Amino acid sequence: MEKVIAENNSIWTEDHNEFVLGLIRDGNAIKNNSEYRFLREYKVISLGGVDKIAKKNNGLYMATKSEAPVIIRNSHAETGHGGEKVTLAKIKGLYNNIPMAVVKEYISRCEICCEKKRKRETAPGMVFKPIVVEDFNDRAQIDLVN
Repeated sequence: MEKVIAENNSIWTEDHNEFVLGLIRDGNAIKNNSEYRFLREYKVISLGGVDKIAKKNNGLYMATKSEAPVIIRNSHAETGHGGEKVTLAKIKGLYNNIPMAVVKEYISRCEICCEKKRKRETAPGMVFKPIVVEDFNDRAQIDLVN
């Protein structure tokens, strides 16, 4: 999962997060339009002494690459190991920049979810009985469907 997070550009690195925090705190240090965009679109929210960056229009936080696995793991567990859409909906309620591809990757590697999938390989009530033969082409079976 770390590889998927590392390759994803929508999740900020810690360096980028610190850079944007510095720009927002000191608006006079802005040098170009792309830096001005950060000042216009983001704000700093202090939570228990920790400064977090949030979008001004919706108040959703911006996650960093080190925070993303913890956020996904906690959200996935809080949803009772719900599917991708349920977990992503929970994440999107607080964070702005964690994409579906990263959530899918985490859920595909979740041990509890993989165990559930293994248990559901056969439909309930289905009984599979192998045909035991002694010689090749000794028996045949045809399923008739109306």
